[in-house]
Amino acid sequence: MYSLAPYFIRCYNKNNESKNVEERYDFLNRIGQYDLFSLLEQFILLHKDFEKIDDSKETYKFHHVTSKPKERFISGWMSLGHYGIKNDIINTDDNQLAFSKEENHADVKNYYFRFYIPLESRKGICLLYAYKKDGIKSVFQTEFSKFFTAKTNKNIQINPLTYDKAVLPWLEAETKEIRVIGFTAPRSIEDSISSLGDIDREYVLKPKKNGTFGKFKNFRNKGSEQGKLIEMLSDESTQIKVKVVMEGSTKTFSVGKSERSTMCQIEIDLEKVKVIAGNPEFDSLDSWASDLIKDLRKQIGL
Repeated sequence: MYSLAPYFIRCYNKNNESKNVEERYDFLNRIGQYDLFSLLEQFILLHKDFEKIDDSKETYKFHHVTSKPKERFISGWMSLGHYGIKNDIINTDDNQLAFSKEENHADVKNYYFRFYIPLESRKGICLLYAYKKDGIKSVFQTEFSKFFTAKTNKNIQINPLTYDKAVLPWLEAETKEIRVIGFTAPRSIEDSISSLGDIDREYVLKPKKNGTFGKFKNFRNKGSEQGKLIEMLSDESTQIKVKVVMEGSTKTFSVGKSERSTMCQIEIDLEKVKVIAGNPEFDSLDSWASDLIKDLRKQIGL
């Protein structure tokens, strides 16, 4: 439900005709006279108050921003809302009208972001928060690109880390739990469950005390026992997630059908990140995201 999607951020130099494609990307602290980290700071500071995007009927601002120039990190909330449609908001406890939303009212949500822009590197990492299918990547990239290109006359790229790259740090982790979401039980059990009403079915498998289901990498090998199990369960479910543990750190990944997406989303560990009124609490999320970037940096050499 709550997750962070990892991305690479790079600057393509169309005037560089080097045969080595990697060299066509600028060092992020030397984009002409500019430093990408400083440009991010400037852009975020310019939008500390809500700004409307008329074409898409959206409004956004940045707040609760933490910038650490020496460590080259910047994180915070991006508030994003949509307006333009009049509708009603009801109280689900009594089904009574709670608020009438007008066309110029925006339903605003907070989305976490964290950027790491290393010195003398052609790529940085950013983590963008996603809740279910909602996120800020498209809006952020569109708005920041306009600012960035106006300054540098170059193009910024924010591309997702592929699933294969994002999971590399945890391939040797031990698997402690399998969650089968949208599980279809045998017909006799299904009928009994359905009689109770609409239910989100979730089947949870846990090993015996102090045991594991094996290393995470085995779940990505179709020929292994774990891979065969996932293939079988995939036919009876909408999504499968595995919880893995390594050196005291816990991560949750999708496997099977969900894994085939080119974009990876890493589920937030709710044992370490507090959720208050349905929203992740900033400090615990920021700390968890910091550890996540450390793991990714170690694996991809940043």
